[in-house]
Amino acid sequence: MKDREFSTKKLAESIKVLRKASGVNVKEFCKSIHMTERSYYSALKSKLTI
Repeated sequence: MKDREFSTKKLAESIKVLRKASGVNVKEFCKSIHMTERSYYSALKSKLTI
């Protein structure tokens, strides 16, 4: 497997867009992936490494 540059910022943007497009609210989304809302928002701000 090739080494690829991993961008948490790009990942966060993708997660945000996909969640909005699916019409799921943040609370339901976080529950479905077993993540706290605080961690979710930290990930979106690229402060959390996933």
